[in-house]
Amino acid sequence: MVIVQIIYVRYDMNVKTILKMPLKYLIAAVIMYIACYIAGRYIEAGNTISIIIKTGVGIITYLGMLMLLKDSYLKSLKTDVKNMLLRN
Repeated sequence: MVIVQIIYVRYDMNVKTILKMPLKYLIAAVIMYIACYIAGRYIEAGNTISIIIKTGVGIITYLGMLMLLKDSYLKSLKTDVKNMLLRN
């Protein structure tokens, strides 16, 4: 289904750009998984604190990777939040 849609819009949109976008998220997700896996090996499992720490490691790793990969959505979100905070 997706391939059919790409064929129809190939003249209206840049298909290479569309296909590159999910690649950034995939790379960030794989590295986040590795970081969480490593954190899980060193943190005792089964308690609430370990879950909170692993979640924090995952969030920081994922956002850090998106910053390194210069994700356009993250940049626009950062600008929107900054504008919202400066308005108040």
